[in-house]
Amino acid sequence: MKKLLLSVIATVAISICKAQNEINFNISYLPNQEYIVSQEQNLENIIKYSGTEEALQGLKDKGVENPKVTVNTVQLQSVLKTGNLKGSQIPIELEFIESSDPNLSAGTKIYGNVIDGKIKYDSISSRTLNEEGKKEALSVMESLLNQTEFPDNKFKIGERFTQNSPISLPIGNLALDMDLDTTYTLTDIKDGIGYFDIDQVYIVKSNIEDYKINIQGTGNGKMEYDNEKQFYRKSLMNLEMDMSMNIGDINIEMKLKQKSSQSVEIKKRSN
Repeated sequence: MKKLLLSVIATVAISICKAQNEINFNISYLPNQEYIVSQEQNLENIIKYSGTEEALQGLKDKGVENPKVTVNTVQLQSVLKTGNLKGSQIPIELEFIESSDPNLSAGTKIYGNVIDGKIKYDSISSRTLNEEGKKEALSVMESLLNQTEFPDNKFKIGERFTQNSPISLPIGNLALDMDLDTTYTLTDIKDGIGYFDIDQVYIVKSNIEDYKINIQGTGNGKMEYDNEKQFYRKSLMNLEMDMSMNIGDINIEMKLKQKSSQSVEIKKRSN
């Protein structure tokens, strides 16, 4: 009996160790759930201008600060509710409960569906956005949430995958096309939670004609993934970007620092 008990204990211990050595990494929304998301973003941006006295005086006459320092903090709390699974679709309703962003005031609601793992928003209710603003908000939100495609397979500690995302950086009335390479590395698994390190590199795809632009950007962070609920519960990202460009007689140098954090509480939908 004693040998049998020891054998059972050993078998269970081996199974647990094996289970804790790998995780099924697939972030997705499940039906009939509430995802309570708290977000904070801190941004510091410094722009310095240099060049001929005449060019700098021209900027001063237009009221352009030199250097121009922007410090901004945005805090958001939202609740995303999912409904019953209907074929390959899950209806969703996203409501902003608290917001320091004037474009996404508290009470703003966005409606749509999760279709084959992709979010598709179709309408928005807002007291502050006009029709054009609503269309833009739907497009931005949908793009952000569908930006990363996670592999639906098992990961062992030490394994990684890289996701490439094209992005467009607005510069005045122009846009600079860039690639964002994000690498997720699984560093540990404890109690069904996968711990990932995140590394990002920004790569310029094409330059803007008649402008000399140099950009160096990197990011790093961490994420905690709940294997049972198939969603992350915490994430933290730090971004630093240096940019220099020449426009005629003016040189522009920009230093950007951004820190963002998110935490998610997931529970059964109450209504």
